[in-house]
This record gives sequence, structure tokens and C-alpha cells, in this order.
Amino acid sequence: MKRVGQFSRIVTTVAFVMMVLAATGPLCTQSPTGSVVGTVKDAQELPVSGATVTLSNLGTNYTYTSTTSSTGAYQFQSIDYGLYKVSVTAQGFKTGVVNNIKLDAATQYSVPPITLEVGTNVESVMVEAGAEIVNTTSSEVTGTVEKKQIDDLPILDRNPLALLSLQAGVANSGPGGSAETTINGQRSSFSNVTLDGINIQDNFIRENALDFSPNSPFLSQTQEFTVTQQNGDVDKTGSSGVSMVTPKGSNAWHGEGFYYYRSNSIGRANDWFNDASGVPVPRLLQNQGGGNLGGPIKKDKLFIYGYYEFLRKRAQSPNNTTVLSPAIQAALTAPTPTLPFTYQPLDGNGNPSGAPVTQDLLTLPNHNPYTIDPLGLAEIQRVPTVSNNSRAGDGVNLLGYQFNARNNTSLDNYGFRADYNLNSHNTITGTYSYNRSFFDRPDIDTSFDAVPKVTNDDHIKFLSTAWRWSPKANLTNEVRFGFDLAPAFFLTSQSFNSGFTIDGADLPFTGPDPNFLPQGRNTHTYSWQDNANWTRGNHAVKFGVQFQRVTIFETNSAGIYPDLQVGFSQSNTTNAPQFGDFPAPSGASISATDFSNSTALLATAAGILSNVSQTFNVTSQKSKYINLAPDARNFRQNDLAFYVADSWRINRKLTFNYGVRWEYFSPVDEKNGLVLLPVIPSGMTAAQILLTDATVDFAGGPSKRGLYNSYYKGFSPNIGLAWDPFGNGRTAVRAGSV
Repeated sequence: MKRVGQFSRIVTTVAFVMMVLAATGPLCTQSPTGSVVGTVKDAQELPVSGATVTLSNLGTNYTYTSTTSSTGAYQFQSIDYGLYKVSVTAQGFKTGVVNNIKLDAATQYSVPPITLEVGTNVESVMVEAGAEIVNTTSSEVTGTVEKKQIDDLPILDRNPLALLSLQAGVANSGPGGSAETTINGQRSSFSNVTLDGINIQDNFIRENALDFSPNSPFLSQTQEFTVTQQNGDVDKTGSSGVSMVTPKGSNAWHGEGFYYYRSNSIGRANDWFNDASGVPVPRLLQNQGGGNLGGPIKKDKLFIYGYYEFLRKRAQSPNNTTVLSPAIQAALTAPTPTLPFTYQPLDGNGNPSGAPVTQDLLTLPNHNPYTIDPLGLAEIQRVPTVSNNSRAGDGVNLLGYQFNARNNTSLDNYGFRADYNLNSHNTITGTYSYNRSFFDRPDIDTSFDAVPKVTNDDHIKFLSTAWRWSPKANLTNEVRFGFDLAPAFFLTSQSFNSGFTIDGADLPFTGPDPNFLPQGRNTHTYSWQDNANWTRGNHAVKFGVQFQRVTIFETNSAGIYPDLQVGFSQSNTTNAPQFGDFPAPSGASISATDFSNSTALLATAAGILSNVSQTFNVTSQKSKYINLAPDARNFRQNDLAFYVADSWRINRKLTFNYGVRWEYFSPVDEKNGLVLLPVIPSGMTAAQILLTDATVDFAGGPSKRGLYNSYYKGFSPNIGLAWDPFGNGRTAVRAGSV
């Protein structure tokens, strides 16, 4: 009856806490701290209640104190990762010590049951623990990639996310082979990646969310990371995620310096198509180095860790383009220009008929002569006059030209972490990092540029701060604030002084210009968290509020200049070539592919346009359309969550975890109200209005019309069991539902 009454009071308290949280201001991410739990028993396997349990950090000598409950259970919450020692003292017993407990980031460590022997406190019994083998108290399924693995395993670019696949349930595969990384088959956008509790993902485009981070972390920035694979607790957003933590200083100075050199100058094998085209091996020269140092500024009180790491990758990648044959280029620049085009006539079955035919496209039969346009000729003359393969084009009029384009990468990462043990009740932690990322983009500039005109050059800033306050041994509160300011802009050095672009998609050869106009976004992620833990008897109650705000400035200049599209318009067929205009034996004709290539070549040389398009954008709801204004939007979204949960140690073998999380994602908004949405008249649905000639109007921002309705029913119950059937900490049976 006593236990039932206590359980009833705990449930009542949990409900009350949830009501208090609902009335407080906001503070969605996950805390990188963990917990240490265990039980104390005597030689007769009976629980020892009222024993004093001390948890000591072996690196900083900072201590935490707790008392065992009626079942002999003890718990320490919101504990930073590291090596610890648990000491248990009780009247009439020897001191029990478990040494070298390795607590991983964002995990719970279940200390094997400590058996106290009869004796005096001046005597002690010590047990070595090490890394946890079996967690017997949490229903979460987690795995940690530890510092030794991070340091010892070979990683070509020193990106710790490359080690994700070491964990069970993490895969990188798809129907066509390698795809994006997923955890237990979930969409990658369902998983969060945090550094010191702050989200570091691309929160504008969440595809490949486990493979790419704008921060481009290096190993010096990562002490370890924990992967939550299943049954994520209520204080975490989603059921899976990756929690990375920055290394920290201790009472002993430690540091390292390193340098890696990688080159393909010796024993290199060429790309097969490069070799066939007579193109040399793409260059690869990678220099990577840096160093880190950590230690005490004031022993047992203030600790610092700092790092710098760089990557200089000088590389090339093959690019195969399409050029005009030497015969065509020579004919166009002759004193009397011609435009010869050679084709093989085909009969009705697609078989060759007769000998190949060479026709001057400027003097097609049944047509007025075409003349060379200066602008079109200038565009053609920018095409390289050499070729080295026939894999591109038709092999006669249009040939392939393969070359090595520059594909350089330059990364600079530096940062520091400070930890301050203010007193026995307060600790403060702060991390700051700066990442500079430069990338050539030969995947976007596929023109004839050996040095791509399109690049990324971004500067990312990160901050995470935390204050842990423990006014009593059974109450802990952690407040955390941080941000990740992650721009991702695509820049170009192409000049647009001509005031227009020539659309390369309609040319028969590769366009001499990439015609890629600047675009990108600046994503700011801000996070506030208040996570509290309260222990009473056999119950450990956690509750908190988390708030994340994402603001995105997105800009795109595509199409703001008039785009000239060469070709013969289907709406104006006057003097446009027809299939019958190309000489061929009776019953045969030019093929569709050759006809398309020849007319595109003729339209380019003669300066014939099929269309001219230009995009006009507004800068405000009242600005009207502005010439050359980019498409710019300011998006924002808030994520607010409250949670409360209880971990009930029913006995030293069985733990019951239950709780609920309420999460509210505000509708995405656009600051200036420049989103266009259909106006839905009263009595009609969105589906009905889309089947008619709908009226569109501004939404978001000052228009007071939301992009969509709010949803307030985001409740997520969480129930789990963890059972140690033999009570020795070596076997665990888990079950849970989230």
C-alpha cells in the first residue's frame, strides 16, 4: 500500500509539472548530457537504502552526490560525458567503489549492482567498470562511436559522419546502389544531428540529412557521437538521431599535432575515358593538418580545449563536352561562309539508304538563303576547335572534347570549448566554432571552363552554451542556448554585362557559358532548452521545454536576364526547314536526330530565336515587378515542445519508463508576405478551387493569411520497459513504443 500511495503521488506531481510547463515561456533539439544509474545491495541480495553515493569525474575531480532509495537505487542526471568513479558509503559497510565508468554522450549508463561488504568505511572494495556493455534500465536503443574508433579508423577527409555506418541499423543503400544514409529504414529527414545539443543540419533542404552538414565537422571537433536508433526518449525530437560532442579539457594538459599528405602522382591509374581521349590523369593533391590542445586554466575549476584543422584538396574531375567538327568551323570562317552538315539518309525501317549526304544548311532547297548572324557566329567561335573523342555528338558534325576541370576544396575549422565548475551546485559550459568552406562546382559549370566559374564560399558560425544547476541532490536543471548560422550560397564569376544570356540547352553543342546566376540561402537555427530532473524515491522524473527557431533568407537570380532560346518556333514555321528539304534517295529521309541537330545548328548560326523569356520578381507586396530583382524570400518556423516522463525503478531488476511529449511546429511563414496561394471562397475546398480558374493572392507576413492552418494535437506518448532478468547487469530485455 505504501508503494501504491507513493506511485499515486508521483503521477499527480508529473501531471502538475506538465500544467506548469504549459504556462511557461518557450525554450527542438536534444541534450548531449547523459545519466548514471545503478543499485546497491548487501551480501544477502537485499537492497541497501539511505546509502550515500558519490559520482566523481576522473578528469576534473568534480563530484555529484545522491542517496539510495528503498530499492537501493540511485541516479545522477544531466551528466556530461567522460570517465567517472562511483563511491558508496553506508553505516556498517565497507566503501564500495566502481572505477573508470565511461559515460557516453546522450546515453544512460547502468552501473552493475554494487554489493557492499560488512566492515568499516575506511575499508573499500574497488571494481573496474570501463565502457558499458549492457544497459539494463533504459528502453532506448543506442550505440556510440568512441574516441578511439574516431582516432584509429582511417577516414580520408576526417569527417566523423563517415563512421555512422559502424552502428547497427544504419545503412547507406538504395535500389540503384549507394543512396542516402538512414537509421532503421526511416527517412533521413526524420533524424536529427546535433553538436553539443544544437542542430547542425541543413534545415532548408533536409535531404541527405545524415550525410551532409554545412558545418563540415572534422575529427578534432568531435570527441564521440551517439546514435539513437530506436525508442528515443521524450526529451529528444524524433525516435532517432545523432548526438556529437566537442572534446573538453581536464586537469592534465593534452594535445596533438598532425599532418596528412595524399597524392596520386605515383602509381596512378587514369580514368578509362580520359585515357581513351588522350587526357592526362586528373590531379589529386590533398594536404590536411592541424592540432588541438586542452587542459586546466585553474585546476579543478576552469578547463579549456581548442583546435584548428585545415584541408587543402587540389583535384580535377573529367568533363566531356560537345564541340563542332573542324570542317564546320572552317567553313563558317571562310571568305564565303557555308554551313556543311553531313547525314546518312534512312529508309522506312531505319536502315541506311545510299551514301551519306553533305548539305549546306544556308542554302537548303526550296528555301530562301540564310545568312550568318554576327552574334550567332561569335557564340560558335567560342567553342574549342579541337576534339578527342566521338562519345558525344553524332561523331561527324558534332564531336566530343574531354578535359580535366578543376575541382578544389578548401576547409578551415577552428573552435574552442570552456568548462567552469563554479561551485558544487553550478557548472557552466560553452563551445564556439567557425568553419570556412570553399568548393569548386564543376558539376554545375559543365561548359569549357577548366576553372569553374561557379563556387561555394561559406562561413559558418556555431555556439552552444549550458548552465547546470543542482540546488539539491535530487534536483537538477540544465539551461542550454545556442545557434548555428549556416549560409550556403552558390556564386559565379561569369559576367552578365551583355544584359542577356543564350540558353545553352537549345544549342547543338555545349554552351560556352554556364549561365548560372547567383542563388542560395542563409539558414539560422536558434535553440533554447530547459531540461530538469527530479528524483524522489524510486522515481526519476524528467521534464522540460525546448524551443527551436529557424529563419531562412533564400534568394535566386535565375531568369532575371532575358534568356535567348535559339531555334525555329512551332508557332511560326515561315522559312523553317522541313524533313523534305534535305536531299535523300526515294523512300528515305534524314533521321529525326540529324534533323534536330541540323536545325539547331542552322538556327544558332543564322541567329534565329524561338523564344525569349525573362523572370520579373517583386520585392514587396506593393513594389510591382522590378527588373533584375532576384526572387528573395524570408522564411521562418518555430518548433516548441514540452515533455514530462518518469523512470520508475519498480525493483532493482525492472524499470518502467513512461512519459509524453507535446510538440508544435508553427506554420511556415514568409516575413514579407510574398508567397502566392489560391484564394479559397467560403463553401469551397482547396481541391475544388484548384479545378477552376483560381484567384491567387499574397499569403504570410503582413497579409495576415497563413500558408496553412496550425496543428496543436502533436502528442507523442512514450512507454518502455527495461528488465535485468538475472540482476547481474549482464542481460537486458527491452520493450517500448513511441
